[in-house]
Parts: sequence; structure tokens; C-alpha cells
Amino acid sequence: MKPLPLRLWLAGVVCLPLLVTTAADATDASQKRASLGCTPAPLLQPGKAQLMERVLVRPGARLGSSPETANAEGGTIVPAFNVLYLYDRSADGKAVQVGARKNCQPQGWLKSDTVIPWRHAMAVALASRTRNRLPFFETPDHVRALMRANDAEAQLKRLETTESGPGLVALEPKTPPDIASHFYLLPVLESIDVKFTDQLPARLLHLATISAGSDKDNKAPAVDIRQNFRTAVVFVVDATKSTQPYIDRMHKALDTFYSTIEGTHSDDTIRFGLIGYRDDPDKVPGIEYLTRVFVDPNTVSTQKAFDQGASALKASKISSRAEAEDGFSGVNAAIDGIDWTGFAGRFIVMITDASSRNPGPLAKTPFDAHHTHLNAAAQGIALISVHLLTPEGSASDHAEGAAQYQDMTAYPGRNSLYFPVEAGDLNKFDATIKTIAGSLITLVTEVEDQGPMPGLDPVKPKTKDQNKKISEDIAAIGHAMRLAYLGKTNGSTIPSMFDSWSLDRDFINHDMPTLVPGIFLTKGELSDLKSTVTQLAIAFNNAKNNPTTLYSELRSAALLLSRDPAALASGNDNDVRRAILGEYLEGLPYTSQVMATSQEQWNNTDPGDQQELIDGLAQKADLYQRAYDNVSGWVKLAEMADDDDRVSLIPLDTLP
Repeated sequence: MKPLPLRLWLAGVVCLPLLVTTAADATDASQKRASLGCTPAPLLQPGKAQLMERVLVRPGARLGSSPETANAEGGTIVPAFNVLYLYDRSADGKAVQVGARKNCQPQGWLKSDTVIPWRHAMAVALASRTRNRLPFFETPDHVRALMRANDAEAQLKRLETTESGPGLVALEPKTPPDIASHFYLLPVLESIDVKFTDQLPARLLHLATISAGSDKDNKAPAVDIRQNFRTAVVFVVDATKSTQPYIDRMHKALDTFYSTIEGTHSDDTIRFGLIGYRDDPDKVPGIEYLTRVFVDPNTVSTQKAFDQGASALKASKISSRAEAEDGFSGVNAAIDGIDWTGFAGRFIVMITDASSRNPGPLAKTPFDAHHTHLNAAAQGIALISVHLLTPEGSASDHAEGAAQYQDMTAYPGRNSLYFPVEAGDLNKFDATIKTIAGSLITLVTEVEDQGPMPGLDPVKPKTKDQNKKISEDIAAIGHAMRLAYLGKTNGSTIPSMFDSWSLDRDFINHDMPTLVPGIFLTKGELSDLKSTVTQLAIAFNNAKNNPTTLYSELRSAALLLSRDPAALASGNDNDVRRAILGEYLEGLPYTSQVMATSQEQWNNTDPGDQQELIDGLAQKADLYQRAYDNVSGWVKLAEMADDDDRVSLIPLDTLP
């Protein structure tokens, strides 16, 4: 299985650590040092038992051997954006002692105004570009004025066209920056809850910028996108007993398109793959396989080779164990089993006539619809679902499948990529598959003929015509993927700014995020988080049969995890929960299921909802393990940092 990088699904990433204090703060007299068995250890954050103080270095900082020589000429230049441990502060608060490692060996002193405290390793990322470019303003009043303007859309278009306007400091780059090659950090100085005129909520963010460079011109990439932007489309097909007519139609539709592209440059820039799924052969004799790769887009490039592999995909002659099928196993087999690294355009198309099994005795994958969505999002894969509402299927199963696949195929700015086929009509299905394949080939052809698209309008489609919506969705998502590819190959950076205000929601489509939160965790913290949710799942599961024991089960879990004895001795339910979750999750702006579920609420919770919470914790543990195992997902925030200080960005919506 190819390792999974657990990252946000982004066109590009700009990290905004949450700022909670100023660098010149004097050391609290009660502030302690970490217990590391050596001295002098880094300072602990005030009131914390484990979390150490860290600071973020601004461009141009120079290391001195004493507070007096901090930032002196001839001092060692510290790379911008490095995250360092804080060892001490000078008596006047004008200098700080720092080190890249927590090994009790500080490296020198920096001026306090050249660092920014980073007590929460929280980050905010630019959301995928199926939306308008985000403007940054001088004052919050400029942001509020645009929020309340009747002609907000026209104003925003003028800002994007002229790249100037009242109070405008900068615009988000035309091509998104790539975190792997251009790591930029924008501290959040202040967050204000606001509402649009339609009462939808948003956060007004005050950003202090530490950007070292400018990307005003945002020049075209050195690479030729016509030759290097490659797309993979993997069809995941329900191969259970009832689906042979649809398999045949899918074969014919793809044959048509292969005939269109074969012999052109497109036959290498778009590849098709094919995976079938049935049921667990250990439980259903003769069913042959759970999932099987019939065509791998990395190895198959011709129609003849595709047909040879695809011809082996047949519907089973043996019935599976339930009306719901093991569809999430099939989709996750495509996400994890295909090597996507050579493809910038990434699509999975699921074709099924049934709902999918949620985690439980009949399912082989630990993921439900939401966690399958997160799994795909981490790889930058767009999921599309073609749901056949056949007369043979029950109304309840169709309703369950519709809810699942709308959740699974959610894409920022496009709602869901869920396309039902009423009555399982073969002609309508044929038209749907041809529209999907044709739209993807059009995407690739436009890349070859025209290069980057000149500003696709990223508004949500209003059409009721499903095939037109398919074309619009694929065009918009392809546009976002191409922008991401350009940002990566072009070396795009965020514009140089010093102080600005912006918004975490799109000014036109108010329910569309512009910025998405996550948290950087070290390997030790991520391993601890996995152990935590595993023990929580066990505790909640034990309390399912006897709900009144939840508190005692959580306390037992905390003891197993060696949590704070003082918190456990207090007998306070909330203190025990806080102790279980760990200090690094405290104060983050997300709603914790664990903290929100009190003993009284658990007593009155429906058994089905109880099981959903338990399954969700188990799925989160699986996601954390995938992130832990992925070597390429770990980065150092300081050049001289230890390997165990590498971090991975974990989305807030995957936290317990």
C-alpha cells in the first residue's frame, strides 16, 4: 500500500500560527522548565506541564552570543520561518535565548522583535481554488465594507483585474504557493467573529506577515504545462451480481473516448484505471475478491491494453451478504493502492447501485463516507459518485446511499460531486459516463491547446441540468488542480505584506471557506494522539453496554495513558477529559466530540449514535497511523532540528 500523506486538500498552503502573546513579554516568575534530565531545558508554556515555548523567526534575524550582541553585524543569520525553542529572556525583555533543539544546548540570542511566539502549532491554509482570490486589507473596516457591499462581486472583480483598490494590501497569488518548496507563515494576531448581511458567520483575521519575498508578477512556470500536467481517472465499479449491464455500457463509453485520443498527445496526458469490488471472499465462498485492480493508470496507456484488463471485470454470479455493498473498500483501494505521484489531475469515479457498508462486522475498511472523503482529500483526489437508483433497490437503501455519497464526494465550492441516475436508466447512465469522460478529456485538451485557463469564474453552478453540472464541476476542479500544479512548478509565493486583515469565508459565496485550519504535530504527539483515540474508543465501547460507567472508563483510559495525576484526582469529569486529550489540543478552535459528550448526555444517547462516535474514533486512529507511516509527510521547521521534532499537518476536523 502506498503511504498516505495526511495533509489538507489544498491548491496551496500558507500557514498561520495562532499568536497568543508578544515576543517581548517578560518571563513569568512561575514559569518552569521542561523536565528533560538535563539543564538548562527549554521553558515550558505558562501553566503547562509538557508544552515548551517556541518562537518563529522573522527574516533577517542574526544570532548573537549574548543579549547585547543579538542581531549584531557578523552574527549568524537564522533562516526565516525557522521554529526554535525558547530557553530564556533577557531581564529587559529585548532579547531571547533560543535553540533549534530541546537538548539543553541553546545556540544564542535573538532580538525579541525578530521572533514571534508560537504557543499553538495551529495553521490556516488557503482552500482549494474553486473560489475567488482572497484580498488582504489595511484595516478591518475595509473588510467589513466589502462584506456589506451590495456590489461586492463587482468590487472583487475590479480588485482582481486592477490589483489595486481602497485599503488593498495584496491579493492571494494567481497560482497557489506550494508548502513543500515555499514554506510561508502568517501569524494570526487577532480573530473576530462577524456575520454577513445574510447572517452567515465568518472570522475576521488580523494577520502579521513575515513573508521574505514578493510574487507580484507571478510569472509563468518554466516547465511546459502542456507536456507535464497529467491526469488519472480511476473508475471504481460495483461488480456484484446486478451490475453487468452498466459495466458493459461503461466499457463502450471508454472505448469511444480512447478512440478519440489514441495517437494524439493526449493519450499520455490522460490515463484511465479500473478497480472492481465485490465482497469478502473469506465470508462468501466463490465471490473471488473483495477489491481487484484490473487496470492501473501507471502501466496502461493504450486502448488495447485497457480493453485487455477491463474485459476481465465481470459482475459476480454469486450474491453478496447484504443489500449494502463494501463500496468504501473499493474507493479506498483506489486511493491507497494506486500511485498518484505522477499525476497532477486526480479523479476517482465510483459506479454503484447500492449504499456502502459503514464500519462494522460486514465491512473490511475502517472508513465511512466522511473518512473516505478525508482519505481522498489528503491525496488531492476528487471523488465522483454515479449512483444507479435501480427499481430493484429499496427506497431506504437509495436514501442511505445518497446521503453517504454526497458526504463522500464533497468538494470545496462545488457542493458534492454526486450524480444519481434515476431508475437506473441505461441511456441516462450512458450519457452520464460519456459526459464525465468527455469533460475530463476536454480538460486535458485545453491544457495542451491553451495552457492555463484565463480565470474560470469559481461560483457555484446554478444549473439543474445534471450533465451540464458535471461539465462545470470537472472544469472548475480541473482548474484548481492546474493552478496547484502551476504553483508547485512555478515556485509561486505569497505576496510580501506587513500587516493586513482578511476573512476566512469567500466574499461572494459566504458558505465557502477561503482558509482551512490544521495543527502541526510531532511524531511523538501524533503517536500519543493515536494512543489517545484508541483508548477513548475502548472506553466508550465499554460504556456502551452500561452507560453509567462512562466516567470511570474514561478515568481508567487516562490512567493507562499516564495522564496528569492531579487532574485525575480531582474527580471532575471535564478535568479528566482534558487530561486525556493532552495539552497540545487545548485552546484550539474546534468542537471536540469527547469534551462535548458528558456522562448525562451519554446516558441519553441513542445506541446507533453511540456506535457512530466509537467508529469515528477508530477511523481517526487509522488516519493518524497513515500520517505517521508516511515518510514524505514529515518536515523540519528548523534546519538544525532533531528528527523527532519533524512535524506533520493534521486537519482540525480529524481531531477527536
